[in-house]
Amino acid sequence: MDNKIKEALNRAAEEYSPSDKLYDNILMELKGEKSMKKSFNIKRFAVCAAVAAVLLTAGVTAAGHFVYYAESGADLRDRIDHAPTKEEVAETVGYVPKYTETLGDYKLVSAQPSDSSYYDENNNELASGKEISFDYDYEGKTISLFTSDSPAQFEQTGDVVATVEDVDIYYSKFTNKFVPPDYKPTAEEEKQVEEGTLNIGYGSDEIRVSESEYISWTDEGITYSILTTDNVLGEDVLADMAETIINS
Repeated sequence: MDNKIKEALNRAAEEYSPSDKLYDNILMELKGEKSMKKSFNIKRFAVCAAVAAVLLTAGVTAAGHFVYYAESGADLRDRIDHAPTKEEVAETVGYVPKYTETLGDYKLVSAQPSDSSYYDENNNELASGKEISFDYDYEGKTISLFTSDSPAQFEQTGDVVATVEDVDIYYSKFTNKFVPPDYKPTAEEEKQVEEGTLNIGYGSDEIRVSESEYISWTDEGITYSILTTDNVLGEDVLADMAETIINS
């Protein structure tokens, strides 16, 4: 799972987690653990960020096979604590996604490589490799750009809000509900979780609710996604950011 800077982890631990497992991972990081790892069921979500957890509310296909779950791990010692050059990115993960120094008012401040693997329901590995995410900051708020060149491509879901150079851009919005450890979801909430419109994270002293946005696209074999975690920008702003990256 991709890991974010500790300041972002502290913010996210207060407000957001898609699962109790993710919350445990965040606590490990806050206690000084150098690496984190998790498995997740793609049938519900593809969790790609430690702080915010990028959520791809979709299934995944690879070589004609449905990916049942994925496993992703990142080591904070590998984190790039500055805006990386394309040479650094290529040396670190073996491919160079499109990315920019700025996205609107947000400035690129760091990048985190990770190792990811994708499996079918029989636990057969379908694909694996390194991936990289990029963190952008503006006045203490963060957005994250995630990239992957895995042959296990994510099926895009949500609404197509723009098309740039024949690339469709998909947008979705979902609710995060951070709850106490003994919280029992209602039948309606369980349905919303399965539909990908609600994430329930366990570990809070009280119930907290926040909103996140997600925009995604695939360009030249690389899957991209942008997630907001502590701010809501709107589909038009996020689509403009996606267009900036596509045209970079």
